[in-house]
Amino acid sequence: MRTTVDLPEALLRQAKQHAAKAGVTLAALIEDALMEKLHRRSVSKTDAAFVFPVYRGPAGAKTGVDLRSNREVLDLLDADE
Repeated sequence: MRTTVDLPEALLRQAKQHAAKAGVTLAALIEDALMEKLHRRSVSKTDAAFVFPVYRGPAGAKTGVDLRSNREVLDLLDADE
C-alpha cells in the first residue's frame, strides 16, 4: 500500500544511509522500524500491568532452610503467620 509521510530532511537522509549500509530498501527499513516500535509498545504495556510484590524484612534466606525444597519453604511461610 502506498502512503505519504512527511519526515524531517535530516532524518530521511540518515534513514537512507542506514538502509543502504544494511542493504535494504528505505521502505523495508521504515516497515521494520515501525513494526518493532509497535511490538515494543504492546509488550511494555502487558509487562507494566504486573507488579511484583515486595516484602520488607531481614535480608537473605533463613539459616538452615533449603530453598530448593518447596516443603521447607512452605513450612517456613506457614510458621511466620
